Amino acid sequence: MPAAIVFNTAITLETTGHTNRHVDRNDLFGKQLISALRESQVDTSHVIVSGRPTTLAFVKLEEPEALL
Repeated sequence: MPAAIVFNTAITLETTGHTNRHVDRNDLFGKQLISALRESQVDTSHVIVSGRPTTLAFVKLEEPEALL
């Protein structure tokens, strides 16, 4: 389940009765993110799907202390 602030905000808005809109991507990651919204009972009928790829960021922790 994505933990991005955008998804937390969408879920919170939906559970408090507010309509929200979301732009997502039409690739594997975008489809997974939309699926996660649906599983969280967020209305995805207003999702706008872009043809551009999902932006990703990766972090590699080199030292065990970095986990603290």
